[in-house]
Amino acid sequence: MKFVEILIEGYSQEIESDLQDMLAAAKSRGMQNVPTELLVGQLVSMGHNVNNNSIMMLLNGNPFVQTASPDQVNLKPDDGAGVSGDAEAEQDSEEKVSQMAQQTADSSIQQDDIA
Repeated sequence: MKFVEILIEGYSQEIESDLQDMLAAAKSRGMQNVPTELLVGQLVSMGHNVNNNSIMMLLNGNPFVQTASPDQVNLKPDDGAGVSGDAEAEQDSEEKVSQMAQQTADSSIQQDDIA
């Protein structure tokens, strides 16, 4: 195996691991949907070179993902629990997404200030 292939494989495993951690965190917070741009922003802030389209290959086949598009990732519901249409739960999910987006934006601004 060539050295370059080993590096690429290691990088691929690293980005998959980081993505898996982010999706697990979103699920543990009760989120059902995550904007793809939010995931991309967090991965970029971790030093990964991804965009909305390139992340699709990583999302397809991920055990936490029900469906994924360049706009949004729909997470699988927990076992034995269906997707509820409860407006309060949806509002909580929107608030969590907003908080995550704000954290990503703040992190990006801090990194810009440092550079």
